[in-house]
Amino acid sequence: MKAKILMVFALFLMLTGFYGGDRIVEQSGVNLQEEVDGFAPTPISKPSVYGSDNGNTVILEIRFKAKPKANVIWYHGTKVVEEDHRHEIIENAKSSDEYTAMLIIRDIEMGDTGEYKGNVKNEFGEFNGIIKLNFDPVQNI
Repeated sequence: MKAKILMVFALFLMLTGFYGGDRIVEQSGVNLQEEVDGFAPTPISKPSVYGSDNGNTVILEIRFKAKPKANVIWYHGTKVVEEDHRHEIIENAKSSDEYTAMLIIRDIEMGDTGEYKGNVKNEFGEFNGIIKLNFDPVQNI
């Protein structure tokens, strides 16, 4: 999809008139159109959750199309998820306009349950991929 951006500028010319006098000629409202090739991010599939490392690691994944590439910010509830020793954020390009964003959570704790949101945004728009993470603690019998 191509979006058109309308650019307007004003051109002011200073001309020297007859008999050495100066005069200003003004031209405004000149329109130029520039075509911009791009589109808002859209999900390719529903957000996914994968477990690995015998259940000690969870991978949250959002697959989307966007042009230009979108930025992804992960939230746990209303708090932005920052990378640290337990949280890793990965973004991979599958093609020139198809991407995968992942949030990897290691050493799962009860405090990791709740709603996660991947906010996917570029200059043309945005969407939110919502994943609810719930699990029961392992009980020894």
